Amino acid sequence: MVNYQSLVVPETQYFLQSAYDRTKKYALNNKSAEYKMFEDFKDIFQRFPKNIYQICEFGVTEMLNNAIDHSGGTEVSIESSFIDPELIIKIQDNGVGAFKTICDFLETNDLREGIVHITKGKITRDPVNHTGQGIFFTSRVFHKFTIGANDLLYEKDNHLHDWTLVNRYGMRGTEIIMKINVHSKLTLKEVFLEYDGDDFAFAKTDILVHLADFKESSFISRSQAKRILLGLEKFSLITLDFKKIESVGQGFVDEVFRVFANKHPGIKIYYINANTSVSFMIERGVTR
Repeated sequence: MVNYQSLVVPETQYFLQSAYDRTKKYALNNKSAEYKMFEDFKDIFQRFPKNIYQICEFGVTEMLNNAIDHSGGTEVSIESSFIDPELIIKIQDNGVGAFKTICDFLETNDLREGIVHITKGKITRDPVNHTGQGIFFTSRVFHKFTIGANDLLYEKDNHLHDWTLVNRYGMRGTEIIMKINVHSKLTLKEVFLEYDGDDFAFAKTDILVHLADFKESSFISRSQAKRILLGLEKFSLITLDFKKIESVGQGFVDEVFRVFANKHPGIKIYYINANTSVSFMIERGVTR
């Protein structure tokens, strides 16, 4: 029998909308610590359920750590706001820009290619201190994740299962915007398990093929395939998303589904959202 006298009913708390609005700036130097910055917003995030708090803690500290270690900037700002039901967090630095940073590391001048590699996971210029998982998982635990840098804006909408990539001129540094429905039951553990292998290591990734070059609707060449495949040998399962792709060429298909697959027989490659033309070329290439 339940002892009702021992139960404590928590007191309902009410907060003005403005009580969630906070903006703070911090200097970036060798003394910067992401968790100390997070502490200044902890009281706001603690007003929401535990799963929301943990998602905020993960996303904010990961993005701040990137700003500290990779941005090359001198300051970073954090901004929080709440428009029911969405908690909105914005982090912005005045560095060289995330897309240029990864492009410099990979020795490519194509900023769009930098976006592709950032969204893959496991791509980092400092593998000793970073896993390359921060943006990958942060962009999947929030309902909407936006990263703007170097005159480009990439947005991943996990609620609509869609994404956009547009020009946004005049941007300086890197701007991250994270939005989450505070009534969501999603947990960090759920998202991690979705991409973990049998040994609980980050082993699965999905690639938006169209991000490789949003000026084209077809992927013909082996060089395009190689750009997409760069770094994917680190995974055991790869899902290629062909949404918005009108056609693919024999060389592209052969490079992905035969050449790469033969070099890495332990890796499974799947594809989704392919139209009939793309599906035909892939199946034809795989069969051959």
